[in-house]
Amino acid sequence: MKSMKRNFLLLVFLFTIISTQLKAQASEPWEWKDYKIKFSLPKGCKVGESTGESFEASKTGFFIGIYPFNDNSVTKENLKEATISIAEEAKYDSIEDGGEADLNGFEGYYVEGTKDGVKALIISLLDEKSDTNFFAIIAYAPDMEDYAVSVLKSLQKL
Repeated sequence: MKSMKRNFLLLVFLFTIISTQLKAQASEPWEWKDYKIKFSLPKGCKVGESTGESFEASKTGFFIGIYPFNDNSVTKENLKEATISIAEEAKYDSIEDGGEADLNGFEGYYVEGTKDGVKALIISLLDEKSDTNFFAIIAYAPDMEDYAVSVLKSLQKL
């Protein structure tokens, strides 16, 4: 019985490592040069726009948009409220509290929302060294949720 349990645990461990490696290989690095922001996207994403106004990329079942905004009234203390406000202004419903995220040079906060039956992560990125902050929307199909979370975690300021 112990041998069977050990083999099962080993199998679960190997499956976890392999699936993590496959997801890592299924992503590619991107950089929004206008703002020196780096992140990873699922392979096959096509950039629709990369200007000083926005970065947008998509593929079947996945969309990301990153948008700068200048507002020095947004602080770490009110980032949660600012993020919820962005989600409401974008007409997301079923907004669920996500949490804080320390994103490699950004203070971040995210919520989860649904719009027209599509799930999304709505993220605020606070750059405490600049008046330029960002919000991002990552909309995804159910089978792309792991990629959405991976992209969220990969956001970083260069």
